[in-house]
Amino acid sequence: MKRRLVFLFASRVMVVAAMLWSGFAVASTTLVLSPDSVPPTKTTAASGAGFVGPESVDLYFDSARVATASANAAGTFSDVTLTVPQAATPGVHTIKAIGRSSAATAQAQLTVSTNWLQSGFNGGHTHYNPYENIVGADSVADLTLQWTRTVGGAAGSFLSPVAAHQLIYFAGTHSLYSIHPDTGAGHWSVPLNASGAPVIVHDTIVVVGFDADGISHLAAFDSGSGQPQWSVELSPLGDIAADADAVYVSTGKSLSAYAAATGVLRWQTALPGCSYYYPASGPIVASGKIYVGCYDGNLLAVNAADGALQWSAPVGPIERSPAAQGSLVYVTDVNGKVYAFNTADGSPRWSAQMDSSDFRFSPAVAGDIVYQVSTADTLFAFNKTSGRLLWSVADAGNTNPAIANGVLYLGGGTGIEAYDALSGARLSTPQVQASTVVSDPVIVNGRLYVVDNAASTVVLKAFGLPTGAAQ
Repeated sequence: MKRRLVFLFASRVMVVAAMLWSGFAVASTTLVLSPDSVPPTKTTAASGAGFVGPESVDLYFDSARVATASANAAGTFSDVTLTVPQAATPGVHTIKAIGRSSAATAQAQLTVSTNWLQSGFNGGHTHYNPYENIVGADSVADLTLQWTRTVGGAAGSFLSPVAAHQLIYFAGTHSLYSIHPDTGAGHWSVPLNASGAPVIVHDTIVVVGFDADGISHLAAFDSGSGQPQWSVELSPLGDIAADADAVYVSTGKSLSAYAAATGVLRWQTALPGCSYYYPASGPIVASGKIYVGCYDGNLLAVNAADGALQWSAPVGPIERSPAAQGSLVYVTDVNGKVYAFNTADGSPRWSAQMDSSDFRFSPAVAGDIVYQVSTADTLFAFNKTSGRLLWSVADAGNTNPAIANGVLYLGGGTGIEAYDALSGARLSTPQVQASTVVSDPVIVNGRLYVVDNAASTVVLKAFGLPTGAAQ
């Protein structure tokens, strides 16, 4: 009897000790993700501590195991790569780490977002969102109006919203707005008269050009609060583009680079062939080079690090931004000719002469196809490496396109037209209506955004799928 009591007492002590140890392990475990916001198919690095090493630690994206870490003798692991599933929907997801031996757990939140950070989607202005996974060819017909928001008086052409941090940013004639995408409610606004679409850098800074008392400014605001970060005077102020840490601005006949965090001027370089009367088209930035077009008929490539001119390629007069993807940069002149040049040295790859109509829209690039819209509203599709014409669609639309998840969107008079991005087949969008579309469409995080100029009032409209609609 005495031995049995001793055994029972010892067993209970061991159970209590195990419970205390387990509770201590759970309480002290940590999991950190860097970055903590990424699009589908991209990666984040997971680091953990407080596990009972050495042991294997399984890492889960929601309920699916996506990786296994090896905790060392100190119970830590670091920089384990997690790939976000392609089908991961926008929003907050849970990443959980579970020790195989100890059952110790830790978790962290990861935001999945298909951010549209600047006009044309990215620095290369491809107009292609490769991460969008909600609206597709099978569901685009189900898009319905979710909300509208008045954002000012009459708008200039092609001022499109941008998106990051589960917020929408729009620069109008009255204010720079930060808007909640689910409801259209305002988050913050800054009074200003914008001269172009904003760009988002570091996911934390919104940079926009605006005019005040006849003076042009380039200014940065905190994306979360709208608080001013820096401002510089520029005259005249052209288009802006950004990469990971710099903002590039065309100012008539020159190009300038500013540190995104501080607004400090890094360099300024003259653009041969551009002038105040015929300012540069662009800039765009991709793979360490900046590309601008001049109306005198030259496409210029500039080193993003120091502003040195890399090469110049002759074309016809250029009025719209080029587009760059991979080893090629594409540009269209006003004579209806589309060109492709090698980004390394500016040597020509191909050119294609279209109809006699001026091409006053920018090229777009998705997959193996370059898309171009003419002012006759014809949509052309070319093989991006050979320039071979694949197909064309008449009366297609009259904005720059947006491409995502196999669908190409174009603004067209009283609504948005949608096309199969591979075949050019027209897709039905019966409920995507507008009075006069005055912006390029934007497709991000399962919503289609368009700016409508109705009776001289600018309205931002958001279209999305009804709950439960097919994707």
